[in-house]
Amino acid sequence: MTTPTKGIRVVKRRRARSGFIDFADKVTIRDSRDSEIAFVPFFVPRTKGTELSFKIIKIKSDPLREEDRQNEISFSQSEGLKLLDILNGLHPENSAEMR
Repeated sequence: MTTPTKGIRVVKRRRARSGFIDFADKVTIRDSRDSEIAFVPFFVPRTKGTELSFKIIKIKSDPLREEDRQNEISFSQSEGLKLLDILNGLHPENSAEMR
């Protein structure tokens, strides 16, 4: 068994109840007294291979109404790649102002 490279996390891929997609455990981005923000990857089979989609989920610890407990936003693979490009462009090492 190989040791993961620093910064790379091994995820356990599991079949969803629907049987159509796979998913992995959520990765907590932020966990505070009031809420948790998590990343949940999904593996969607396509004719040209598997697409990596994901959700960003905010879970409130003590909402006033139960329906306000969880909010989420879903991203397709192309939307996720666009977000990654934007974030990479904002990183100080990639910023034109820092050069």
